[in-house]
Parts: sequence; C-alpha cells; structure tokens
Amino acid sequence: MRLESVGKVLAERTLDLETNGELRAVKVRIGMPRRIPDSPDFYCPYQIVGLSDDTVRYTEGVDAAQAIYLAMEGAGTILAATGEARSGRLTWYGERAHGFPVREQRPHLRLVASN
Repeated sequence: MRLESVGKVLAERTLDLETNGELRAVKVRIGMPRRIPDSPDFYCPYQIVGLSDDTVRYTEGVDAAQAIYLAMEGAGTILAATGEARSGRLTWYGERAHGFPVREQRPHLRLVASN
C-alpha cells in the first residue's frame, strides 16, 4: 500500500534538532488508524518530518489500538537509530529520550514504508 500523507492527524510531537548551534523542529505525526481494505485489521500511518526522510510509513494491527501503539513504536525505533539521536542533538524538552517506545525487544516485527 502506498500512502502520500498520514491523512487526518491523531497526534503530533515536536522534537528539537540542534544544527550548527541553532534549533529546528522535527515533527512526528501519527495519523488516524483505518481498516485495511478487505480485512478486519487496521493500519496506522506515521511520518517523521524534518530529518533526512519524510516517507509516510504505516503499521498494521489486529485493532486500532494495536496499530496506533505500533506506529508510535515504529517512530521511536526509527528516531533512536538516527545519528542525530545517538549524538544527543535530537531532543524533546531538552531530554535525549523522545517519549516513544523503541522496538529493541521485538526485532522480528517489521516496519512498513508506504512506497
């Protein structure tokens, strides 16, 4: 499935990226979960805007709650893997933790890019 945008935004978080002594915004957008066509399951789109890749990704869950949680986990996992986060230049309210779960414990789950 290919998504051009997250659609209606359920939640958005703004992180700070320090670049050359200045801060700029990085936005994490979680879209509203939707039913997968011809399936009882749901998908939830998400996007990280302001780093190197603005790709709209999505997760799939057996219900809307699981799809949302997995989207948050997907965003957290991607953020944690960036050089910006590892170097401490990507922060949330001055903290290195971004407030999203990270998928360290379940590497067998896959992240889905929509393109």
